[in-house]
Amino acid sequence: TKQFVGNLPDDTTLMELFELFKPYGHINHQLCVVKEGNYAFIHYFSEKAAEQALHGVNGVWFRNRYLRVEYSVSSGHLAKKLEKSKFFYFPQILEN
Repeated sequence: TKQFVGNLPDDTTLMELFELFKPYGHINHQLCVVKEGNYAFIHYFSEKAAEQALHGVNGVWFRNRYLRVEYSVSSGHLAKKLEKSKFFYFPQILEN
């Protein structure tokens, strides 16, 4: 299960994040990455561990910042879901 971690200090390392997130469960280290722009992705092997980390780390004060943790949904995955959806949205056209 993939999580987005935002509002990180610029020089945050993966090792720091592993230390912060490891109490919640087994992390898939090979899929984790810190990106430029103050964010990272942490991957857990289990949904339960990811949920515990979400509740345990979201909003935590880390190196003078409050972290933002949420489940990650890639834009490609979201597009596939929308493509398979049976529901369509048609906005109403209002006449003046």
